[in-house]
Amino acid sequence: MMPEIQAGFHVDLGRGRVLLAGDAACLLNPMGEGVSSALASGYAAAEAIKSSENPTDILHKYHENLKPEIEYMARQWQFLGTISPNFNYYK
Repeated sequence: MMPEIQAGFHVDLGRGRVLLAGDAACLLNPMGEGVSSALASGYAAAEAIKSSENPTDILHKYHENLKPEIEYMARQWQFLGTISPNFNYYK
C-alpha cells in the first residue's frame, strides 16, 4: 500500500451518515502500527457522534477531531522522504 500513496493523497472520512476510520479512511501512519490510526480515528468518530445528531455536523466534527492525527501522519511521510527516496511522496 505504501508505494501507492502519492503526494496530496486524500483522506476520506466518509459521507452522509457513514464515517470511515483507520485504513478505510486512508489513514496510514508509516511510523506506527495500523492499529494506532484505527484507534485514534475510532475515538474521534465516537466523540463526533456524541456531539450532534446532524450528519453534516458529525462529519465536520470528526474531521476537526482528526486534524492533528492527519497532520502528524503527513509529517511522518515527509520525514521518511528525507531519509529514503522510496518515501518521498510528500516532498
